[in-house]
Amino acid sequence: MDRSEELYQAAALAVKRALAEFESMHHHPDGSHAIDQAARKETAALRKYRQALSDYRECLLKRRRDSTTPE
Repeated sequence: MDRSEELYQAAALAVKRALAEFESMHHHPDGSHAIDQAARKETAALRKYRQALSDYRECLLKRRRDSTTPE
């Protein structure tokens, strides 16, 4: 989970950098393509991070259910 969070944070930073670098070129194909590619990577990283959080939550809930289930 930590790795997916790191990848998401790096992707989010890449979007900010692309926006800053290509701000004046956002209507130019090169600028809009760079921003679009960074945003797509951020979205993919966020999807993986959300899945990791969901998996972790499910693991915790299962552990809790297993520990409270009478034998």
